[in-house]
Amino acid sequence: CTETPTMVMDKRDGHTYAIARLKDGKCWMVQNLRLGENLEPVTGSLTLTDEDTNISTTDEYNPRSTFTLTNQVVDGKMPEKAMTDPVGGSIGYIYDGPAFYCTNDYGCYYNFYTATAGIKSEGSGTDTVTTKNTDVTTTICPKNWTLPTGGDHQTSEYPNHSSDLYSTGKAYGVGTDSIHDILLKILALPVGATENINGTYIPGFLLGGVYYSGGAYGEIGTYGRYWARTVPSAIYGNGLYLATASFNFNDRLNRYDGRSVRCLLQE
Repeated sequence: CTETPTMVMDKRDGHTYAIARLKDGKCWMVQNLRLGENLEPVTGSLTLTDEDTNISTTDEYNPRSTFTLTNQVVDGKMPEKAMTDPVGGSIGYIYDGPAFYCTNDYGCYYNFYTATAGIKSEGSGTDTVTTKNTDVTTTICPKNWTLPTGGDHQTSEYPNHSSDLYSTGKAYGVGTDSIHDILLKILALPVGATENINGTYIPGFLLGGVYYSGGAYGEIGTYGRYWARTVPSAIYGNGLYLATASFNFNDRLNRYDGRSVRCLLQE
């Protein structure tokens, strides 16, 4: 993995992805995950194992050796159910079942349950996460790859920010490359970017928006929303919020939303 993008193949379904080592020193997939893209809705399935997927029988919150990926989404509408946070009392929306939707331009959008290979909400049985700011380890990224952390991890250099996505630069306005500049110039190549390797288009963090219970939200092409693997509460998820001129983290994301997944190498 070098600064010059190279291609790797996900042996689970044969999709290929460009990878590169970015300014944060980490090796990223610089394309959105498309796992399950070729599955038939509802009837199609793909069994993932701890041999090929970032799942583990020793995961504290989500122990498993297999995860069956199925697609319960029809016409791009993500299924949902309302639930009250037993700690904070607020109402969020979740769906404890595999759900994702794929497009040609932006890759696949996964709900939080799918992105974390089966993490359930509080009160719905096993595999629950109730501890605030827990970094779950099981994801649908390939073996030896994972989702970035995110949320309000406290450090002196990055107060209230992620240890993975926000480590791509220094604090706001500090140094020659601020986080803002790096995300927008390095990770957020415009949709019309022409960079390619062997004829394959290599996008950055695309502004693919989000899918929810009503279908595509009216922000595709304007905002990018990406899952992190940090769980902020019993009913919400964390993720990156990226716009053409700004970025931030959301820590109260409804888990039923379909958001993009970007994997980074575990080193």
